Amino acid sequence: MTGAPLKTWADGARTWLFDAVFPLWSTAGFDAGRGQFVEALALDGAPQRQTPRRVLVQARQLYVFSIAARLGWDGPWRGVMTAAADALLAHGRRDDGDWIFSFDPAGRPLDTRADLYTQAFAIFGLVHAAEALERPDLLAVARQTRARIDSAWRAPAGGGFLEGEVVTDRRRQNPHMHLFEAAIALCEAGDGEPEDAALAGELWDLFKARFYSPAGVVEFFDDALVRLADARGAVLEPGHAFEWSWLASQWSAIGGCDTAADSDQLYRAGLRGVGPLGLASDEANPDSTVKIATARCWPQTEWLKAALARHAKAPGEASLGEIGRAHAALMSYRDGAIAGAWRDRRLADGGWADGPAPASSGYHIVCALNALIRTAG
Repeated sequence: MTGAPLKTWADGARTWLFDAVFPLWSTAGFDAGRGQFVEALALDGAPQRQTPRRVLVQARQLYVFSIAARLGWDGPWRGVMTAAADALLAHGRRDDGDWIFSFDPAGRPLDTRADLYTQAFAIFGLVHAAEALERPDLLAVARQTRARIDSAWRAPAGGGFLEGEVVTDRRRQNPHMHLFEAAIALCEAGDGEPEDAALAGELWDLFKARFYSPAGVVEFFDDALVRLADARGAVLEPGHAFEWSWLASQWSAIGGCDTAADSDQLYRAGLRGVGPLGLASDEANPDSTVKIATARCWPQTEWLKAALARHAKAPGEASLGEIGRAHAALMSYRDGAIAGAWRDRRLADGGWADGPAPASSGYHIVCALNALIRTAG
């Protein structure tokens, strides 16, 4: 086996991040006058400045520039992150300590509802910003949010945590998955705290008990966390199978439990959702056939991360080939966009859906490419 392709892909990833992604999203993608990240860029790089500023996007972009710092990008990451973190603290929380859904460009609360998905990303973004900026106050706020979730967000039935005020007709695995990701980040932050590992372990156990299925990851549930009996209960997303596969590998290293078989089964479930275009599709059927052949950008990033985790455990020509497939799938989303931006959705006929490059995808893309660079290194 040769590692040459891996190094070539990693070198290309670093070049694209340093020369295009980080410069674009720290200028056109950042409203410097307000210390806020914009929601999206047109494919020609024009910012969408007057849209609501979702807290989860602000938090995700803090993570993006923490990776810029970690990789050694010499651009203005510190000023961007400092302004964005301070703006998020100033405008993003309610008096009860929960993070709101969005504020307007002037910093005024816009949608004051709180949901678990946003709380998870507030923790995740603040943890990474605290490390990059060497600001323990940000880590303290992240742990305050974790404590708030532990005390006020527990569901009365079925285990897990309340969905919150945005989605009210179902419960979802997705916010729990990102809370698990945030808990892992907390475990790695500073000296860690027992409550961080306890939360992560609880969420892994919940995943195994409620969300895990041989066909993939169950998405939607009733109030008691029982899989929905209607059509929503049959939805499977290959991207989430890949994402849980990756997280299982991360938890194995931190939590000291053997997740290899789970990670492998999840990876294979995701792989069955790769469609004829060679892309991880948006939805799969319970029999693991492709259900919706459109393909957003983010599932490709999770495929690449999961493939990299498999290669790290068992390197070989086969695993290297899987990395190559996932890498090629992800890189195709740069087609037709200004350098540093990306397409969002591929259509079943191979064309592209109209629409801008969402900032929210940057977290997925940068996480995957950082994993590629680390694996090659």
